[in-house]
Amino acid sequence: KGPTHERFYVFNATNKNKCNHLGYKNVLAIGSPFIYLNEIYKPNIKHHPKSLILFPFHSTEWEPFTDPVKYYKEYLEELKKVISSFDRVTVSLYYLEYNNIKIRNIFESKGINVVTLGTRNHNPSFLFNFIDIVSKYEYVCSNIFSSAIFYSLFLKKKVFLFIGDMKNSNHHDNNFIDRNLVYSKKYPGLLWNDFNHKSHFYISHTELGLKYKKSPKELSKLFGWNLKTAIRSLLNY
Repeated sequence: KGPTHERFYVFNATNKNKCNHLGYKNVLAIGSPFIYLNEIYKPNIKHHPKSLILFPFHSTEWEPFTDPVKYYKEYLEELKKVISSFDRVTVSLYYLEYNNIKIRNIFESKGINVVTLGTRNHNPSFLFNFIDIVSKYEYVCSNIFSSAIFYSLFLKKKVFLFIGDMKNSNHHDNNFIDRNLVYSKKYPGLLWNDFNHKSHFYISHTELGLKYKKSPKELSKLFGWNLKTAIRSLLNY
């Protein structure tokens, strides 16, 4: 069971209920940081018509792929039936895959631009980079229900999932399979075969906890923020 003396902050009621079930009782839903950032950072970037950016499933520092080159070759082979519908296609790779020239060549050899948002940890620019890059595209696609999907929906992009037959790939753990099964049943309209080429942005309002968003005054009270602590944080940054 989780500790009861600490407070934990989550996006939405679903997250809160799961935490409570695991024994974490002092849990408060305040919405995703992304919804706060999007309120103050809205670059004037127009998207290119019939453009698509891909956010494929990726490895992590603690869970590397056994054969990433093979994985992305299979991924792109399946996707060719989809990307032929778009005039401009870009793939966003996690920095671990981006640093692998063989993986970048898989996409670049097919005329697909390759970008990265950089590392997630200790990278204050990560979400700013996300907004800057995704804003240029009309469509967003992934093969897993991830934060990139919900962030893109919040930006009112036309978002869809193309999971394909790779759902049985050895690279996909149970978490990947279970997550896609749960969300596919919850949001079938986001799946490519049922997609109506509209932005189902309202889904992000639920998943990112828009209704739980706090005012600046409420946040200051929750976290004990004031001018003195703000200045101290800046000096220590």
